[in-house]
Amino acid sequence: MHFLILFFTFFISFILPLKSLFASVEIEHQTDSSLSYSDRRSHVTTLWSLSQNQYLPSSFKSQIDGNSYSNLFGNDSIPLNEFSFFFRKQLRPFDLGLGLSYASGELSDRRVGDLVTLSLALRSLAFGVWLSDLYDEPYVVPFALIYISDSSLTEKDSLLNQSFNVTGSIWSKIGLHIQLSPLEPDVAKKAIHSIGLQNSFIDFYLLQGVTAPSQPNILTSLSWGMGLTLEF
Repeated sequence: MHFLILFFTFFISFILPLKSLFASVEIEHQTDSSLSYSDRRSHVTTLWSLSQNQYLPSSFKSQIDGNSYSNLFGNDSIPLNEFSFFFRKQLRPFDLGLGLSYASGELSDRRVGDLVTLSLALRSLAFGVWLSDLYDEPYVVPFALIYISDSSLTEKDSLLNQSFNVTGSIWSKIGLHIQLSPLEPDVAKKAIHSIGLQNSFIDFYLLQGVTAPSQPNILTSLSWGMGLTLEF
């Protein structure tokens, strides 16, 4: 949570004043919404995403009683709600991006008799590749992301509550952005001029753990997620 507070404080105190400072320049050089995306897009764009990952750390073992994840929770995944922000550089025919991500969620179950809760938070530096120029308009954009995470884990039952930090775990996503702008083309064109919104996407992807340097093992097995991404 401190991570998000610091990020939004930086955005409000630094980015927004810069935007207002250069507002006159933006007004004089409005984007021509009649151009195709490949022609009108700037060389650097930002992506803002909200998503939910069905995170499945199937190799996790309880630090309280040694029970496996499957004994504690079966095949249920932890619903991790994620917010991410990327700076993305156009390098045709692909884009490269660098960003920050914060995701958190928890899962509870009584299948071992006692109520067991597993809470997880991931603070990540992320690197991405996008194929945004397959078409004049980005109807479908394949992407791949790598996350390097500092993770906080809390496991508790009716008697004990234990917390751990895991630094340097790596996990990945591969998926598709599906463009939403064609559903409301007039609204999309107005959004380009009014707030600089170049595109909106619904996202579908797979996620998979790559490596973790220490126990407890919280890397996700192959799982899935979906979300919404806005490009400015």
